[in-house]
Amino acid sequence: MSWKWEYAFSAEATARTAPAPFLREVEKKADELVRMCEVTYLHAGDHQGLDPKGDTLTIPGGMITYQVVVRREAVISWSSCDEPAWTRTTSASTTHA
Repeated sequence: MSWKWEYAFSAEATARTAPAPFLREVEKKADELVRMCEVTYLHAGDHQGLDPKGDTLTIPGGMITYQVVVRREAVISWSSCDEPAWTRTTSASTTHA
């Protein structure tokens, strides 16, 4: 298994209405988080205990909130865009490598 990131619950449909530059920033930050997790949790399947606390990061155009799920080797993200027409994302159906 290898690390991946995915939107939390129902974000795929919401993300379609977000500005493309903002979505590129979300993907860029999520990819950075995945690389960090690949180094930090080399044996994720053997992880015992709680997952690390999630966090919120400011990115150009809005913010990304994420949760690392170590045993699933996944970074789950929610995003918020500064644009008033688009406020919150959440979805688990799309996975990005």
